[in-house]
Amino acid sequence: MSWIEDTYQAVLGRKPNDSDINNIRNQNLTARQLSIQLLYSAEFLNTICAEAKEHHLAIIHGVRVRLIKSLPRADVILDIGGANGSLVEFGYRHDYRRLIISDLAPEDRIAELQMVDLAKKWQWNPRVQVLNDLSKIQNSSVDLVWAGQLIEHIAQQDLPTFLSDVKRILRPGGRFCLDTPNALLARIHSPELLHPDHKYEYMPDELEEILGKYFEIENKLGLIPMPDSYEVRQFLYQEMPIGCFSERLENCYIMYFSCRK
Repeated sequence: MSWIEDTYQAVLGRKPNDSDINNIRNQNLTARQLSIQLLYSAEFLNTICAEAKEHHLAIIHGVRVRLIKSLPRADVILDIGGANGSLVEFGYRHDYRRLIISDLAPEDRIAELQMVDLAKKWQWNPRVQVLNDLSKIQNSSVDLVWAGQLIEHIAQQDLPTFLSDVKRILRPGGRFCLDTPNALLARIHSPELLHPDHKYEYMPDELEEILGKYFEIENKLGLIPMPDSYEVRQFLYQEMPIGCFSERLENCYIMYFSCRK
């Protein structure tokens, strides 16, 4: 009985009633089965919607994990900004031959990432190479470049150089995939930039035009649709857990682009 009460308290924030206990016994559920069942219940969705402001960073992370699981298969991958967690750690589901993880030197990163020692972290994996300098990567040598929540940290005037470097690195037909905050929703959420280390947050049409100068855009997707917030121009946290993806980028919190060289 105690494990049932503990599970209900941890997931739903309440004690189970007699009907709940009878259902569990009738189904002969294990603790793991019960946890999963509760996490996918309508009651949990209602609970997380009511508490979304408190948990919104975890909600964003969960949706981005689903996105990363959908990234295309690639043999050689460059993950730019990997000190905050590589795409492999975030659920990339394909095997790879070589993974290059790149980030700024520790002293140049945001404060919370300065203590991450990428070389030490990945020394156990011979397929992973850590680099701080993209110029050391050969032309046309990479199948997939992933820039997760990165370009908002690059100054606008430096973005053309960055995109040119990505294009140089990619093999013909290789893909550049990225996600970034949508400024249309970001300005509803906050009149200032979402993070003090952001340099610029892009609007969907603006970013699509820029990327189109360097790549063929093959797919674009919105993450965390917030249509009511977009319509009333008020940030409604309770919308965040409801949807994952949408083809309407303008009313989504995050936008994703898949580009081909």
